[in-house]
Amino acid sequence: MNAIENIGPQCYHLGEGPHWCQRRQLLFSVDIPGTAVCCYDPSKKSMTKLKIPGESISLIVPIEGQDDEFVISRGRTLSILKWTPGSDDYQIIRDLHEVDASQPKNRLNDGKCDAKGRLWAGTMGPQIEGRPGYVGALEATLYMIDAKGCHVKLTDVELSNGLGWSEDNKTMYFVDSPKRSVDAFDFDLETGDITNRRVFYHLDTDDIPGVPDGLTVDARDNIWLAAFSAGRVLEIDSKTGKLISQVEVPSNLTTSVTFGGKSLDELFVTTGRDLGDEKLRGPVDGSLFVLHSVKVQGRPAMDFVKP
Repeated sequence: MNAIENIGPQCYHLGEGPHWCQRRQLLFSVDIPGTAVCCYDPSKKSMTKLKIPGESISLIVPIEGQDDEFVISRGRTLSILKWTPGSDDYQIIRDLHEVDASQPKNRLNDGKCDAKGRLWAGTMGPQIEGRPGYVGALEATLYMIDAKGCHVKLTDVELSNGLGWSEDNKTMYFVDSPKRSVDAFDFDLETGDITNRRVFYHLDTDDIPGVPDGLTVDARDNIWLAAFSAGRVLEIDSKTGKLISQVEVPSNLTTSVTFGGKSLDELFVTTGRDLGDEKLRGPVDGSLFVLHSVKVQGRPAMDFVKP
């Protein structure tokens, strides 16, 4: 594998939710505490950010068939954003759903669409001070949003994070970060039902520090997992649950990953800064990185089918 490149020096406070738009050849992401949506254009090697005053923004997913419309989160609310990347003008067209009404201190966190364009988005409670990745209460929820509404899919969650699906759409992967594991479910694409939860991979298996964060699934069905506070991305065999390789990242605060580029063979990595143990902090924290020519391909990310 080639060396990793810093393509967005300290562009985030807490970068998350990278989504590669194959039809536009753009990488969208968010800066959660910066309440900003971000767009990296590889053809121009430029990053643009739009700050939307208000609550934290943890996810951005393009809407199918609409170049300048996105679903985003704002605190506990999912909204439709109209925005032309590079412009300072924007419009919140409408709010779709507010979640976790009984937990006003919670917020939405990671989100991703399945093969039918349904948005899966999970929540989290306030993190324990000085321990990013840990909440200490099972008061969060994983939701699925489709044309019929917002559906509770999993309760008793602490901190919802990475999501992904196998190519045959029979397995869904989900991270509840404090568990330090990636869990797998049997997945029914037609109904959206998830059953038979089990541990797919645990960081303890290979003495990996930190907590699991965002993930993506490649064209071979293997999982690429950002290990927060560990400064690395893990490649895990989907058939055996065994660690295949590790990609070292110049920042310990790795948050999420996705494949992009014209051939979907570049691995983008988001990071955060000023978080957790000061001993783990470094000068390039909060940057956007890319690993060129990974020698494996990712799968196109799915857009949101708007209700």
